[in-house]
This record gives sequence, C-alpha cells and structure tokens, in this order.
Amino acid sequence: MKALRILSLAVFAMAAWSQTPPEQQWTPALKDEVRGKEGEVCLACRKPITAADKVYLVEGQRVPVHRANCDDVLRADPTRYLASLKPRGGLFGGETAPPGTVSDAWLLLGLYVILGLCFAAVCAHRALDQGHSPYLWFFVGLLLNAPGYLVLLARPPGPRNRLAAEAPAGLAKIPVTFAPRPCPMCGASNHPSAQECLECGAPLRPAVNSEVSRLRSPLN
Repeated sequence: MKALRILSLAVFAMAAWSQTPPEQQWTPALKDEVRGKEGEVCLACRKPITAADKVYLVEGQRVPVHRANCDDVLRADPTRYLASLKPRGGLFGGETAPPGTVSDAWLLLGLYVILGLCFAAVCAHRALDQGHSPYLWFFVGLLLNAPGYLVLLARPPGPRNRLAAEAPAGLAKIPVTFAPRPCPMCGASNHPSAQECLECGAPLRPAVNSEVSRLRSPLN
C-alpha cells in the first residue's frame, strides 16, 4: 500500500508539472505622463533629455523619451524598448509566472489511478469474503478497475482458507486478540492459552501459546 501511495503522489506531481501555456506577450501602456527631470536618458536614443521632454510611467517605472522622433519610435514598437523594464519575478511587486494547466491525458491518468486504488481495495475485500486470493484480486482491481470487480462478482465462492476464516464478514474490523473458547465441562469462557478452566478447574488443552510462555522461552 505504501508503494501505491507513492505512485499516486508521483502521478499528481507529474500532472502539476505538465505542459504550460506559452507566456503572454507583454503590452505596456504609454498613457500616464509626468514631468521630466534633467539628467534622465531617453530610452530610444540613449541621450539626455530636458525638462520639456516626456516621461511615461509604466508599472511604476519612469520611461524618459524625447518629444520629437523618439516618442514616435517608442510608440511604434514599445515592447522592444520597454522589455528591459518588465518585471522578471514576484519580488518587489513583479509579475509571477502564469499558472500551469493539467492536460487531459494527465487528468485521465490520475482518475485511472484513483479508481484503480478504490477497486483494488473493494476487490481484495470481496475476494477475502468469497474464499479467493485477496492478493491476486487486489492487482486485478488495480489494473482493470470496474471490469475486474464485475468478473469477481460473477465467480462462484471458493474454499475458505485460514485467512478468510479468521476475517469477519462484511466491513467489521479484524480482531487482534484470540476469541475465547468454552470449557467442555461447564461451558465457561476461557482464554485459548488457558490450561485449566477458571470456573470448574477442568484441564484444558491450550490452542495457542500464552505470552508468558513465550517470554520464558529460551529463544527469547
């Protein structure tokens, strides 16, 4: 089960890193205009401007440009000249990368894995109740999903093995302790490892080894 959980996590991780759409073209807007300052350099011709020239505000950054031909050149191809001003990351208010999208193939693969895990558990439980191998039908449900479960429902019950005999029917929890056994003389309930009845004192044949005898064993 641990390996299956790792597999499902790997599938969703691969889906998260699947194909992403191409980055949209950045189209700056040259609308907001402020007063220019002496010493600023024109972005188009790389020469100083005067206070009479233009300065645009593009996403909080100053874009100085001469009012004559440089302004027309900048407006003709703003992306070319303003590319150096484009924020490259999420720091200091920059733009973040566009979120990725999950392709249909990865989505279907993820749904297949989830359904496989669900039907694997259902098939294993059903096989255990019907006397079939739960390990075999676990992988059948994992690979075939609903068709595998339908095939299991169509099969006749098989011989109940030791594992199926110890497991309770339905969705009840499998006990971790041994069930008590009745005394053949008085019918009182006793632990399966008891050597004599607690009520009448009749000798009993232990069905399992007690924890005390295991601790006293020379193998421990």
